[in-house]
Amino acid sequence: MLKKSPNSFAAVARIIANDPPAWLPDYLEQFSGFVGIKRLSDKQYRWAKQLSDQTHHSIDHLIRWLPALAMYPGLGHLSAVAADVATATAALSRLKAELNRRPLQVGGRPPNTQQQWCAAVVVEAWKDIRGNIEPRSDEVLEACAVYWEACGQPERDAGNWWRDTKHALAKPNKVVRTLLNVHKTLV
Repeated sequence: MLKKSPNSFAAVARIIANDPPAWLPDYLEQFSGFVGIKRLSDKQYRWAKQLSDQTHHSIDHLIRWLPALAMYPGLGHLSAVAADVATATAALSRLKAELNRRPLQVGGRPPNTQQQWCAAVVVEAWKDIRGNIEPRSDEVLEACAVYWEACGQPERDAGNWWRDTKHALAKPNKVVRTLLNVHKTLV
């Protein structure tokens, strides 16, 4: 992995917004650790898929059987246990929905998650600042390419980012959007 460059985050911010808000370079740097990590090998990806499948099974099992604990004698005050079970079941249901929204695929070439996150970070910032976004515009593609390198990844031609930006626009990343909003309020 190449070395990250904070000055490059300012350069990406200037591509996204001619007069970037003060929070934008810090927001871009916030995701750089994830965008800059090494891609999983095929073996690691298969292990992650197996772990994901086991997690799905465990969540299903808990959603099905956890309500029985609300009636189990000896676990404390029944109304408190029932409230905890309801909270846990609701949280597990949300986790299951999010896992189902972005399933790991087997067969074929595994997706490059780092590239997808890179594009999602740029697209969400672009939408927040400029409103409209054309995923194939030269500026958007250049912002992705510069951000990719700023995160320590090897050079990738800007013209190759259009699939990732199109995907980021079609399937917005809720985590990126939420952290963008949180980051803006903290800075």
